[in-house]
Amino acid sequence: MEVLVKTPTRKEIIEAVKNANIITERPVHMMKSIELIQLLKWKRVEERNTKGIKMVKPGRPVDPNSVRQKRLADLEARRSEGRLHEGKTGRPVDPNSVRQKRLADLEARRKEGRLHEGKTGRPVDPNSARQKRLAAAKQKRLAAFDEKLAKAVLEKELA
Repeated sequence: MEVLVKTPTRKEIIEAVKNANIITERPVHMMKSIELIQLLKWKRVEERNTKGIKMVKPGRPVDPNSVRQKRLADLEARRSEGRLHEGKTGRPVDPNSVRQKRLADLEARRKEGRLHEGKTGRPVDPNSARQKRLAAAKQKRLAAFDEKLAKAVLEKELA
């Protein structure tokens, strides 16, 4: 014969926690049912412990002298002191590399106030189709401007 176990409703769980006088971090009605059930289980284990039953802490014991625990302690100490990234070197910088020379030159020009002097951006190819088209448009604008200027000068002379 199979015995059916009734799962308690949320209201029943909350009532059981209140009746057990369990002190919680936040109000019982705001906690998840799973957390409340866990609290009830711990309460039962504590009651058994008072009757002489030994409770074993779950999980593997921590060795405070292990390399990992020492590293974690050092990491936490550095984090609390604000020097977390101290001692991390990374890849060494080659001061003779092209990039480092360019950065040094850039920094020197920035200090002297002539940062945008010299090459900036991609160089212009004067023989490209776009540059030829822009030059033709500029000539056309100048020609139109010259005509307007000549017309204005004639009108002033005639007036």
